[in-house]
Amino acid sequence: AFHFNFMNWEEKAFIKSSKIRQQILKALLSEEAMPSDLSKKLHISLPQISENILLLGKKGFVTCLTPNRHNYRLYGISEKGKSLLRNFDY
Repeated sequence: AFHFNFMNWEEKAFIKSSKIRQQILKALLSEEAMPSDLSKKLHISLPQISENILLLGKKGFVTCLTPNRHNYRLYGISEKGKSLLRNFDY
């Protein structure tokens, strides 16, 4: 049977090309987190985490759960992000 995959190759390459983005998505799959939490948990600098969360957000893989806050924002993985981790070989 033909399996339809809604994600395009550019989106797959966007995730596959970055171990940091993969780690962020996996971490957010287990629990929501602030960038500072992810930085400590993943041992990745806060600027790198923040930059990649913004990129993941623009592509729809993560969601800001506290959009009205200017700091201490909480992020979670979106349905699109969950689907990517379920259906993606990396």
